[in-house]
Amino acid sequence: MKKIKFVGMTLALAFGVMGAGFAAWTEDIKVNAQVTTGTYDVLFSSITSDDDGTKTDPGMDKNVAKTEVTPASDNKSFGVTIDNAYPGYNSKVSYTVKNNGSIPIKITGSVLKNLDAAETAIVDVVATDLKDKIVEPGQTIDGTITHTFKNTDNNTEKQSIGYDVEVTTVQWNEGNTSVGGGTGGTGDNNQPPV
Repeated sequence: MKKIKFVGMTLALAFGVMGAGFAAWTEDIKVNAQVTTGTYDVLFSSITSDDDGTKTDPGMDKNVAKTEVTPASDNKSFGVTIDNAYPGYNSKVSYTVKNNGSIPIKITGSVLKNLDAAETAIVDVVATDLKDKIVEPGQTIDGTITHTFKNTDNNTEKQSIGYDVEVTTVQWNEGNTSVGGGTGGTGDNNQPPV
């Protein structure tokens, strides 16, 4: 019986030592991490016309036509409307694209939407080429769009010309893939590029 007690105590002691050894090999480690992503926000911060209808037409001695600009409520695009134009009338729209985000952006193009072939037959529309320009966070870049009405037989009276302007962008280190949501609009690839 003494032998059984001795073996029982030896086993109990061995299990006790193994338990301490096992406990020495288990330990919890906790890692707390926080990741903050950048923001992507591009908008038009300024849009002006050199002929809003309150002064003499550019290069003329009368106030006849006007070129109005209307920003979208989110400032991601703007509309241009030209009223009462005539052959030889010209105007200029100036705009500023602002990178309101925290990462650099690259401009991939501009799109004039809703400007049809009949309208481009009577007016030349020329825009600043901003393609591949990088805009740092908090920085801006300026562009212009000029309109010159042609002296052709295609001019029609009482015609209003209107179109929308959008600028497409991607983060600076991407290719020319359009990114939705944070762009000045993804544009419509069937529209004439600026």
